[in-house]
Amino acid sequence: MASDGIAVVLGGAAGNWAELAAASHIAPVRYLVAVNDAASHYPGELDAFVTLHPEKLSGWLGARRTAGLPEPRAVVSHVAAPLVTEVVDYQWPGQPGSGSSGLFAAKVALERTDLPVVLCGVPMDAAAAHFFNDQPWGERNQFVKAWEWAAVRGLLTRVRSMSGGTAELLGRFGEA
Repeated sequence: MASDGIAVVLGGAAGNWAELAAASHIAPVRYLVAVNDAASHYPGELDAFVTLHPEKLSGWLGARRTAGLPEPRAVVSHVAAPLVTEVVDYQWPGQPGSGSSGLFAAKVALERTDLPVVLCGVPMDAAAAHFFNDQPWGERNQFVKAWEWAAVRGLLTRVRSMSGGTAELLGRFGEA
């Protein structure tokens, strides 16, 4: 599935850095999309910084600049806002609601590359904490319907995950 490389969606769940390292040992990362706080902290080049929260971009991008990290090639959101360089619809036609910034980032990766897409730090588990705090992510239930909708319609056939509910739904990357 990934002999020529992979596109990675880097989310904000705890374990995201270890999942990225594990995925990159299986296949070379050729395209990297990161969301929100993960994009703010990721030390390398970003093909796209994707967010459903453009009101927080000045803080996130400011943190990257303060740390001396490279500017993202694109800053993508669903609405025009300061610092957003590209506006992209976060939903496929007919999609029931949002699937979180993670599904939006997967959509961006799928639309911009023909590579297999691997989710790192996007488990969609209510008990999973973010990498920057230990609080459970209680918002899962409002987003999972969109993931299931997209999977049933075959929109995520090139997507696998490293962990959690998305791995159960889409398959775990690196396993047959």
